[in-house]
Amino acid sequence: MSKTNATVKLTRRTIDAVTPAASRSVLWDSDVPGFGVRIESSGLKSFLIRYRVGE
Repeated sequence: MSKTNATVKLTRRTIDAVTPAASRSVLWDSDVPGFGVRIESSGLKSFLIRYRVGE
């Protein structure tokens, strides 16, 4: 998976199955808008929340 911004149903099984690529990739949850997981090339996985204040 390379610089991807894919939208999938994020489950523990989905997140555990992702393998790191040569560059950073992001998977966004199809059920919860603005929630995702970033996978670094080192294999580090971080959860993301994207939101806007005041809208």
